[in-house]
Amino acid sequence: HGNCHLSVLSHFPLRLAPAMTINVAQFSSVFFTAALTAWCGAGVMVFVFSEEMHFLDALYAVMQILTTVGYGDLTVQSSTFTKVFLSFYMMIGVVVLSDVIAIGVRTVFDVANSSLAMRMKHLHDEEISVSTRQRTFCSPLRLSFGVFLGCWLFGTFVFFLLERCTCSFGHTLVEGCVEADCEATGGYVKDFVDCLYMSSATVTSVGFGDRSAKSFVGRLLAIPWMLFATAATSVFIAHLTKHLYNESVRIRLLQVDLGEMFDQIDDDNSGGLSRYEFLTFALLECGFIVKKDLDVINDLFSRIDKDNSGMISRKEVIERYGKLRTTERMSLRQTLRGSMQLPAEEGSCASGLSAKGTKDDVNLLGKAHDTE
Repeated sequence: HGNCHLSVLSHFPLRLAPAMTINVAQFSSVFFTAALTAWCGAGVMVFVFSEEMHFLDALYAVMQILTTVGYGDLTVQSSTFTKVFLSFYMMIGVVVLSDVIAIGVRTVFDVANSSLAMRMKHLHDEEISVSTRQRTFCSPLRLSFGVFLGCWLFGTFVFFLLERCTCSFGHTLVEGCVEADCEATGGYVKDFVDCLYMSSATVTSVGFGDRSAKSFVGRLLAIPWMLFATAATSVFIAHLTKHLYNESVRIRLLQVDLGEMFDQIDDDNSGGLSRYEFLTFALLECGFIVKKDLDVINDLFSRIDKDNSGMISRKEVIERYGKLRTTERMSLRQTLRGSMQLPAEEGSCASGLSAKGTKDDVNLLGKAHDTE
């Protein structure tokens, strides 16, 4: 527990009992899986027992809600109970979907955090050639685009092969339709353009509803396809956004004069950079920080260094950051409803706080504010 971690939610262990400790990230994954399963199960049960839907139709409808595709090809609100249930069910689904999106975004940021190390690796080479800077074929952007394109083409060709004409089943069954003579007896007909249109509406989660899966096998495949395709689209958009942002940053950085940046870091005009100054230079050159960030950090250092010694003690650092963490811990406890106890770090202002937001927490925070 003595290590310094950057993410409270990802690294703080939760103490459930004296002999039982888990990681918050692990707890979040288990809790999310259980919540998602319960949410899907509740929807399927209501559709099956209240609306008398086929199990596959019910799961198909739940997946439309989760992925926000919403074809509208199934009527699932015939009773007042179902309407009330769906009103709250869809709102809860927004929370579930936000966690899915957060997982994808967190993955993209994990990749982004490795960009500084990659740049330093290139600089380690004595001779930096053009080949060193070439992008790999399986870059995250290209890979995510390939998966996105694959999902789009999969929906187009699979449904064109499976559902050129179908009488459907369950709630959407065409009465009097005969599979052997589907078109003549009024079955649902799709040509290639219809399937292309349907696939595009699905992967983008638009879901107009005028074209959707109708056959038993089609809906069976559509359930995982909708989930995977919308997730692939989200990941591709995230990587594309990151790529466009990085390119704009790269263009901006290439316009910065290295000599001018060096002179800004070399405060004593010695013509050389110390280890600390080079660290600052590397972060600036890579675009992780800007000069304004350095000014704010230096100003904070001056505020903490009240005796102008040019050094700040361990106690001063822990005390200042401890005040901030006290607030963060109290906020985290409110999120977790005070059901779990967070261990306090050595020397932090959060030491000794109970798992509940008690008066001691408030008093300690007030003392920290008075000291400030």
